Amino acid sequence: RPCHKTIQSTTTSMEKEAEPETHVADSEWGRTVQRLLSGPADLAGRSRPCTPDEAKVLKQMRTTFPDEKSLPDDELLRFLRARDFRLDASVSLLQKAIEWRAKTAPQNIKLEAVRSIFDTGLFFVNGRDRAQRPIVWIFGNKYQKANRDVNVQGAIWALEYAISQLPPGEESFTVVADLNGFGMSNIDSKWALTVMDFVQNSYPERLSMVLLLHAPTAFWVLWKILKPFLAERTRNKFNFLGKDFATKLPDVMDPAHIPTNLGGKSTLTPQAWVQQELASADRTGAATGRAS
Repeated sequence: RPCHKTIQSTTTSMEKEAEPETHVADSEWGRTVQRLLSGPADLAGRSRPCTPDEAKVLKQMRTTFPDEKSLPDDELLRFLRARDFRLDASVSLLQKAIEWRAKTAPQNIKLEAVRSIFDTGLFFVNGRDRAQRPIVWIFGNKYQKANRDVNVQGAIWALEYAISQLPPGEESFTVVADLNGFGMSNIDSKWALTVMDFVQNSYPERLSMVLLLHAPTAFWVLWKILKPFLAERTRNKFNFLGKDFATKLPDVMDPAHIPTNLGGKSTLTPQAWVQQELASADRTGAATGRAS
């Protein structure tokens, strides 16, 4: 759904009304981990074969896009699942995604052009969860509103990079957002809405889960703005971990991939990571849109 409308409420009133989501209870954590790592049990074309009716809709969608023969069935199925196999809605979603990619050209975004989001420590992509999905790390207190345009481009680059790291047979990535120190100055609803708009509509079903840590009052202000624009299937992928997150994260990913400040063993920082990526691109001379 569109992610833009005029926000009428003032920040002050929203802060007073914002109420924290319920954190994942310890008693439910085991089942939650199983759900997070295995995904929904009823994913047509992945966890189970398509039914005859779903296969029929898939065939109809294929014939609707004769010029997109390079799109595999898995790609079409992501758009179909995002719209519950409603053909017209799925076709519209894919058409808009094709138009968005033609206009935005995410494959042409250069790492050097967006490296500031890594140099400031806002983003990086490192490690895999226990389902072998790439992990996008976000550190909310590093967000700077003045860099909104670069932050949007950088988010697109990070998603494209995460997708490029997917192992065969996997189609989604994981996000961990550390919100420690996130304050009112870090709130940028326009950026958040823009990012979630293209995550939902241009990269449907690419997001496996979002784990949120250290969510302070300021974040609940942003969440109150963002939540109404999230489709239910997207909203259900957000998981708020409590103060014991350091004991829970290892259930979802190897401690070797978790930063030391979050209870893990990884000393890699966004700044060091981007230097490695740029150096690797220089060595190989790759012109891949990642760093060339």
